[in-house]
Amino acid sequence: LDFGLALKDFEFNTVSREDDAWQERWKQYFKPIELERLHVLPVWEEPNADSDKMTIRIDPGMAFGTGQHTTTVLCLEELTQIFDAEQKTSQHLLDFGCGSGILSIAAAMYGVKDIDGVDNDAPSIENAQKNVQLNDVASSINLFCPTIKEPDKRYDLIVANILAPILINHAEELCGHLAKQSTLLLSGV
Repeated sequence: LDFGLALKDFEFNTVSREDDAWQERWKQYFKPIELERLHVLPVWEEPNADSDKMTIRIDPGMAFGTGQHTTTVLCLEELTQIFDAEQKTSQHLLDFGCGSGILSIAAAMYGVKDIDGVDNDAPSIENAQKNVQLNDVASSINLFCPTIKEPDKRYDLIVANILAPILINHAEELCGHLAKQSTLLLSGV
């Protein structure tokens, strides 16, 4: 191997090693998150039985959405603002790019009964389904890959926490799913 470098008078060694511990080591970086009304907790942490906050249990697997990312925190805080402070109710919510399902789960805990979560990554949908079951909100959430089943369905709240190029590419589609007097919450920009 020369890696495009002049290797005159150069010696190197390669060493291979088994390292299966990485599958557990990453968990040390996923810590509980305390928000105003929500507590986001990894599945390996014990919930606080004395807390008056809603607890979302998340096993992130390979999906995006542990609550650690600033854009996810902002979305969770905005959902709290929408449902608590503004006293808004939502009948139909679309979580576009649902990842681990954390935003869908939060919306279900706030009382939304008809939630469609969509992601173009099948493993994320599988992971989201596990998290939905873990949080006992399966009766409120439908998960789809890669698109929703009802192309003409309208939502009074759409949340999309994904990268700007994806938001731009899907802007017309997202706006086409908005009902009258609806809210579009975009993050990840």
